[in-house]
Amino acid sequence: MKRVYIVYKQFFDYNGQTIQIGGVETYLYSLSQVLIKKNIKPIIYQFSNQNFKKSYDDIDIIGIKCSINNFKKSVKTIIKQITKEFEKDSDYLLFAAEHYVVPFKYKEKVVSIQHGIHWDIPNDKSYIINLLKSFLRSIVEYKRVNACSKVICVDYNYINWYRAIFKKFDYNKMFVIPNFYYDSNEEYKLNYLDDNSIKIVFARRFVEYRGVKIFARVVQKLLKKYGKQINVVFAGDGPEKEMLKTMFLENENVFITKYSQNISLPFHKNFDIAVIPTVGSEGTSLSLLDAMAAGCAVISTNVGGLTNIIIDNFNGLIVNSEEEKIYQSLELLIENDIIRKKLSENALLTVKNGFSHSDWSKKWLKIFEE
Repeated sequence: MKRVYIVYKQFFDYNGQTIQIGGVETYLYSLSQVLIKKNIKPIIYQFSNQNFKKSYDDIDIIGIKCSINNFKKSVKTIIKQITKEFEKDSDYLLFAAEHYVVPFKYKEKVVSIQHGIHWDIPNDKSYIINLLKSFLRSIVEYKRVNACSKVICVDYNYINWYRAIFKKFDYNKMFVIPNFYYDSNEEYKLNYLDDNSIKIVFARRFVEYRGVKIFARVVQKLLKKYGKQINVVFAGDGPEKEMLKTMFLENENVFITKYSQNISLPFHKNFDIAVIPTVGSEGTSLSLLDAMAAGCAVISTNVGGLTNIIIDNFNGLIVNSEEEKIYQSLELLIENDIIRKKLSENALLTVKNGFSHSDWSKKWLKIFEE
């Protein structure tokens, strides 16, 4: 049986007890299920505090005791173990993200996934420092790409960046397979939402680069104008959760919750509007695709792979990652049912025809067949 060895930081926690929930974990789980159906065995090797072996829906999860705080050393420890078992004629090595890539003995069997440019988050450092960091980033990315047989990108943003920097471009090495949405007819009713209100959702991790602080300030302004006409749900977790609790402690129209990734689509069906106010580090967002598939009218910032999904005023609204622009877009959708309905219908058409899980699966299988 063919095997795909997958290198990732933590599919389970470092003690091998609890499965992690997030975009990359969802991606790896979905890819593993596609491989299993084609009789290809996925084996995920991850960082761990102690060696362990688990099985999760026919996926082998192997924890390797390593220096968790030393990222590069940990990856090399895992690669050393994989090399002992690797069969050149039948096996593959998959780096779950490009920053895991290290040289491997059989370069021709190495694939990596590029989940979107993650070095575009604004900072206050000087022009010279940022210029130097950009130069060093280019060297690092070149080495990582060169260490792989194929690089799978989730958006066109990275390919365009790479082509602009290095001029020479190997079209047989780098491919785009956009992210997907899961089709689902499940129901997941949020009974605490007012049926007569406009329901708005932010379903992302509560971290600054996902735009949670910007959106929270926008919500405060919206509540002053619309009051009980709107319900807002922050769905996720992260370091800014306490900030959200403090800001909206006494507001009955704002709710903080979280949900499992496997019910993302039915969860989003509870809402009229979804907001993706990302500041930086974004590919073709699973949250955005699920919201569109659920029939939400979406507002997105013009960051990374989001621009490969949204056509402004056709299937969503796309704006700068600025508080006032996001506020104005929400005003428009709250007050205009016709525009909201048009965007919702076109969003659904977009994902059904361009971002289906079946198409995503076929593209990935073709990579391994080649």
